[in-house]
Amino acid sequence: MYRKGSELEPPIIEVRSLIDGLKDKRDALRKVNPHLYEAINKTMRYAALFRYVKANSPLSWNAFCAQVKDRLPEPSVVTPYSWEASSK
Repeated sequence: MYRKGSELEPPIIEVRSLIDGLKDKRDALRKVNPHLYEAINKTMRYAALFRYVKANSPLSWNAFCAQVKDRLPEPSVVTPYSWEASSK
């Protein structure tokens, strides 16, 4: 459930046992799906940077948010969203 007045910020619930378990298996996760692992890693780094800027430079953060507010991301890969069912 979202906090009142903050639809874009869902509550964060930390599950320490899962976090610790994943930390211990980093190499295994990387081997299972290296592309996904790198995408997740890159996302975490950007998230940390954004949190840092938001906390330490609110004016810069607000200027950045104003610049990207009305922009829509363009996907780098077009993903099909429908297809014809095969007849058997």
